[in-house]
Amino acid sequence: MALRDWLELSRAEHALLTFFAVLLGWAVASRGVGLLMAAAGVGPALVTLGAFVLNDYFDVATDRVMGRFDRPLVSGRIRQRVAFWAGCLLLALGVVASLPFGNAFFITLFFAGAAVAYNAFLKKLPLAGNVFIALSMAVPFFYGNVASGAPLSALAALFSAIAFVVGLGRELFITSRDVEGDRSVGAATLPMLAGVGVTNVIASLLFTAGVFLSVLPFNYGAGALYAVLAGVCDALLAYCIFIGLRKPGKRGFAAIRNYSLAALGFGLAAFATLAL
Repeated sequence: MALRDWLELSRAEHALLTFFAVLLGWAVASRGVGLLMAAAGVGPALVTLGAFVLNDYFDVATDRVMGRFDRPLVSGRIRQRVAFWAGCLLLALGVVASLPFGNAFFITLFFAGAAVAYNAFLKKLPLAGNVFIALSMAVPFFYGNVASGAPLSALAALFSAIAFVVGLGRELFITSRDVEGDRSVGAATLPMLAGVGVTNVIASLLFTAGVFLSVLPFNYGAGALYAVLAGVCDALLAYCIFIGLRKPGKRGFAAIRNYSLAALGFGLAAFATLAL
């Protein structure tokens, strides 16, 4: 088992985004930075790692049907039993790491429990699993705000909203990609009920809403650097919409997954210009 296998299994890039989102939620709410702020990001990051490890554990059958033999569990590079206990341990450590941060602890506790429910059965239901993932992408900004002890910040709330609509759109595109595998395990996702075309239109509308919402920070003093970074984010989302509405195949959905992840990174960087 190589370190890169664990980084791939746990989708470490998502945990990193979660960590920085918590930091920025804290910074924009309290207008201050420090080591305590960094400590606040550890719990949610660990929960994110654990959730993705369990996601692959519960998705082994689907990944096999989809021919995802590159995945660490399907390929046998990491044993399934080891992955299961590692995922549970990461969730538990994430909850414990959030204990010093007051009410923010209950947010981490809820999402750790919800992550187990998501992987066990919510992901097989239309929209329910998608909404959970989108919420998990939105809540780190709010978590950071709560952990700081500062009053609710309008900017933190706004970026939570942007992360939610873009995250939900991204999840719908990914669910469209996985229809064949989901059908094999008895899931009933939105693309299976409404069709891939309709789902892609809904996902595109959500990305469009995220683009429009990204303009609102100019009411809170956003400057030129924000405009550049948010502009790159919006351009990437627009390109994802273009791909999605052209009835993408496997390669198209893979491109949407990668470009939308890059868009989230640029969006986070844009928010950083407002927080620091």
